[in-house]
Amino acid sequence: MKLSDIADYLKLQTARKCKALIFLIFGTHFATYTYLAPLLQQAGISSDTVTWILVGYGIAGFASNFVASAFISRQLTVTFTTVLMMLMVALATLSQMTSWPVRIPLMVMMGAGLGSYAAVYEYLESESIYRT
Repeated sequence: MKLSDIADYLKLQTARKCKALIFLIFGTHFATYTYLAPLLQQAGISSDTVTWILVGYGIAGFASNFVASAFISRQLTVTFTTVLMMLMVALATLSQMTSWPVRIPLMVMMGAGLGSYAAVYEYLESESIYRT
């Protein structure tokens, strides 16, 4: 692949829109760290433990990107629905939970959902661009 191939690809309006959305998804994933740390500290978790929980959140997002990629081409609807359900449950319940043992799995679920969503969207982008 040459640099000119990338430039030609980015000339497509759909490609630019999709890359912008993927950038926003990853930005959301990383910006969430600033939201999660105070949430955990309010629950009485020490700063050292918060650090390790956030590392787990990041690993979940990274690993889920690969897991989702393994299933997307064979089970797109199931993968996409699962990702959206993970995000919906985590986001709807996270701020309502007062017990930190319940918050941690929800945070990991949210990290996994955000990591997977980017993979699903990238797949949908490639399918729509190369069909036109």
